[in-house]
Amino acid sequence: MLTLEDIVAEQQALQRNEDDPLLAAVLAELLRQAEEVCVLRDRLDSVERLLEAGSTPTPDTIDAYAPSPELVSRRLERHRRYFAELLERLQTASRPSS
Repeated sequence: MLTLEDIVAEQQALQRNEDDPLLAAVLAELLRQAEEVCVLRDRLDSVERLLEAGSTPTPDTIDAYAPSPELVSRRLERHRRYFAELLERLQTASRPSS
């Protein structure tokens, strides 16, 4: 199982593709967009929890939402799994076919 440190190292290795700067730029942008997906999923989760609690989600209430330490841990684990799966697919695609 990849740790967050492993994921960061893999991201950095992918972005240092000196043979093809365009590929490195595309991979860097892909990883930035993947980070945005994680942020959006967390915000949606906050909206859902506010609705479950009977609150009306607004930009201010969403920004002020403070998840429990357990929820923060679950979100981080979801991020880790998401990036691990993404990096695994990239690594698989970059292997020469037999």
